[in-house]
Amino acid sequence: MPVDIPGLPTGWTWHRPPLGGRFGVEPGIARANANTYRAFGDQLGQLVEWATENRCGIQPYLNTNIEGVVVYNVVQVELPGGGGPGYIWEGFGLGATNTRPPCGCGAYHPGWYTYCAAANIEFRCAVEGCGRGGGGSHGGMLDGAWYCVNHVGRCTHRTRGERCNTFFPMNGRIRRCPQHTNPVVCPGCNETFERDMCHELGGMYVCDDCYHRVCRDCNTFAGPLNHCDDGNNRCNACYRVWNDGKNEIYDEAVDELTPDALRIENLPERPTRVLSIEMECTLGGDQLAARLYNERLTPYDAVMRYHHAVPRDVFCHVERDSSLGRNGGELIFHRMRMDDPEELDKLHKAISVVRKMIKEGELGMDTRCGLHMHVDAHQCGVGHVRNLVLIFNYLEDVLYRMGGASYPVGHRGMQYAAKLQKQGMKDKQEFGAYFFGANGHGHVLHVGNYWQTMRDRCVCGAANVGMHEKCGCNLGKCTFEFRVWNGSANFRKIRAYAAICQSLVAFARNMPDLDEAMFKPLEFKDNRPIMDANKQAIVERLVWMFKKLAFTDAEREDIMYVIENSTLESLGADNLAVVRRAQQDMLTPAELVKPVYFGARKNPDVAPNNNNDPFIRFEEPDYPQDLDYEDDEEF
Repeated sequence: MPVDIPGLPTGWTWHRPPLGGRFGVEPGIARANANTYRAFGDQLGQLVEWATENRCGIQPYLNTNIEGVVVYNVVQVELPGGGGPGYIWEGFGLGATNTRPPCGCGAYHPGWYTYCAAANIEFRCAVEGCGRGGGGSHGGMLDGAWYCVNHVGRCTHRTRGERCNTFFPMNGRIRRCPQHTNPVVCPGCNETFERDMCHELGGMYVCDDCYHRVCRDCNTFAGPLNHCDDGNNRCNACYRVWNDGKNEIYDEAVDELTPDALRIENLPERPTRVLSIEMECTLGGDQLAARLYNERLTPYDAVMRYHHAVPRDVFCHVERDSSLGRNGGELIFHRMRMDDPEELDKLHKAISVVRKMIKEGELGMDTRCGLHMHVDAHQCGVGHVRNLVLIFNYLEDVLYRMGGASYPVGHRGMQYAAKLQKQGMKDKQEFGAYFFGANGHGHVLHVGNYWQTMRDRCVCGAANVGMHEKCGCNLGKCTFEFRVWNGSANFRKIRAYAAICQSLVAFARNMPDLDEAMFKPLEFKDNRPIMDANKQAIVERLVWMFKKLAFTDAEREDIMYVIENSTLESLGADNLAVVRRAQQDMLTPAELVKPVYFGARKNPDVAPNNNNDPFIRFEEPDYPQDLDYEDDEEF
């Protein structure tokens, strides 16, 4: 409806849109075309002149109300002589006559204002030190003074549908007058709240903020808590009790092993590829980052954000992962060669820090944690990826069971390690058409990094004509990610897992397109002991793995250690003896390809076509300066 404002140029009328909100400005002419400045012509100039004289400003608000009138955002208007509509502030439209607070002038007031000239009332909070301004629903009159919403409010209590509406002093947490309120004191912050605004917990009434700081088991306020997979938060002590049986069994004998226990030999049938490891923990992420920083293994003394980009020279860092809770973290070792003694020394030193923290109860690693391994996938074609998926599905039950080794409950489950697709494997054309679109980050074998970098970074043209294995470009993070292993800081398990990943990729790369009929999938069902009907199929696959994949004797011993500490142990001593006696009898490779080391941290290869290095470089990590590194030549 139109609202008359004295002094407005002829032909202009302020409109209050039917549902409130912005002001509508209706010109005397060209109403149908009133959606641009040009349509207003001289009339707009008159309005601007009027607004300038009256110390206000206007700007277009790109919308129209239901009458087709151009809507403007009035920044500030003060009408000559005072009174009338009073003050108009940015973002608020003219409202109905305001009776709250009751200034009694009978004029239209906007939703937010500080002074009514007619009633000579200034709407600023009377509480000393506050002084907050505002009107309408933003405060109220009490005992002849005006108070803001933080210090006065209307009672929200209803009786038979009628609201009390009594003004009363408040602290922002009480919504009812003294007659109707039921206050309680939160034991966490000692503030007063209404009972129905709090959570009842063990006979206590706790405010919403403190509710998220209470351990659900002992009802104590214990600072940062561990978010458990049953939906509850627990302090560190209760978390350890609740999580008993879900942690990896600590093998103290492993503490005595040297860096050489992590070595992955560079074999003719299995050239060592660049490898990255992601080690997850659910407790002690911040402390782990600080310890690694003090050990001079990382330039970051705190947990970094998720998927934090790091320079090439950084050996490891800890980053946040929401699936691991607020106290957790993901320790990432970058682009290593596990046949390099210097790399192994650093890896051993870092994992020793993790093991010490686990032993001291400062770091947690349970069934929410995974040990993810990224194996370099440069110079692999679609047929080789198909080979890898066929072999993985063939060994699926075996690999899942090995992944749960040393955990009383076995494998952690498939929430972040979903099983692979089994259909569409007839040939590489059918495989390429269906598998890459279905494979995601949560699958037990993730090939998305390989496929995306091949499409986005190949500049030599090989990927464009389907010859991905001939690409000589530096593709950056071109990897196959194995997500099947439970989290672990056990040196023997880490080498066994890394050797299996390296050997699977080498076999898939060196072989021609495999026959699908020869590799029937053996699907993983659950962690229960193996049924007699399935034992023969599992033994066949373990024997195949030891015969056809390239391992050193030390690696074979570590793989047997994993088998004997998993549910595969239920195969029985006789079947395990058959597996142990299996002798290497590898298939003749179609092609032995030496891996490229574009992504290696040390001495990386240079792409023959000189395409840009996708990894960030820097000269010198910002390591702590208060330690003595006089004899260390590397930095």
